[in-house]
Amino acid sequence: MKAKLIVITPCSRLQNLALVCDSLRFDYILKWIVVHDTTRAFVRPAIELLSNPKIVQISQSGGISGNPQRNRALDEISHSFVEPGTFVYFLDDDNVIHPQLWNILDHAQPGRIYSFDALSGEGMVPEEEFLKFWRQIPCTCPSTDQTVRLRGSSLTINSIDTAQVLIDFDLIGNIRWQVDRYDADGVFIEEVQRNHPYKHQYISEVACYYNFLRPPSVETEREVLTKLRNIHNAMIKGT
Repeated sequence: MKAKLIVITPCSRLQNLALVCDSLRFDYILKWIVVHDTTRAFVRPAIELLSNPKIVQISQSGGISGNPQRNRALDEISHSFVEPGTFVYFLDDDNVIHPQLWNILDHAQPGRIYSFDALSGEGMVPEEEFLKFWRQIPCTCPSTDQTVRLRGSSLTINSIDTAQVLIDFDLIGNIRWQVDRYDADGVFIEEVQRNHPYKHQYISEVACYYNFLRPPSVETEREVLTKLRNIHNAMIKGT
């Protein structure tokens, strides 16, 4: 497998990084760029991640919703050598990669924008789906009204979410996220599509989660993370 993916994660939830990291398959990844949001305070880098040479940790302050942090990462890529056919995936620090994404990447062709459907449900997903994630089962989930939160067929503002697109880096060029907009993901994705109107391919499959690590209102973040780690540890022990 030739590594051809750069993952960008704006980070203000340092406690989530280990779980986010566990969802990554580094045989596919060129770099995972974690951009710490230092707007309110200096964030100490997650030292335990530094042993992997594919992980780059930098910092950037200002803006909202991680937008300046994503721009900093894109600038970081622009200043380094990137081979043709390298894809960029934006993975927030309250989310993880769905196993089906690796299957899409296996068949991805250079110069394309791929979009797909997002799994329904905000916050803690059903335990059986969580077990699929930890086992990295490349499951094709049929897109139905019951399973899909948001379809990825339309690359327009308010119709697409950050995690629903896989973009060839060469198509991004000088396009950047608007730092002061909460809907900057839709603005950014729509602009890339507008500049390359014949490069988009929609895959009618669930291939991403929506806020996988965000706690539901009835549970605190600490309770959710404890539950996730307990399930993960039990699987490691084979129980």
